[in-house]
Amino acid sequence: MVNAEIVLGARLTGGEHPDARYEADRSTPGEIVEQVISTLANDNGLLRCRLIVLYRRSIATVEAS
Repeated sequence: MVNAEIVLGARLTGGEHPDARYEADRSTPGEIVEQVISTLANDNGLLRCRLIVLYRRSIATVEAS
């Protein structure tokens, strides 16, 4: 496996649309998407991305590419 990075396009409940880069060591893009989904599914979901932190309660939708 290789290091992989995906771009998350998030629509926040406040109406903002930030793009966030998320990467993981020795993971495939599919595995990263699963990590993102499981992290944000937690009640206290907090996802640390490059230059931004996404909080579960502030996210309306997420799109990965």
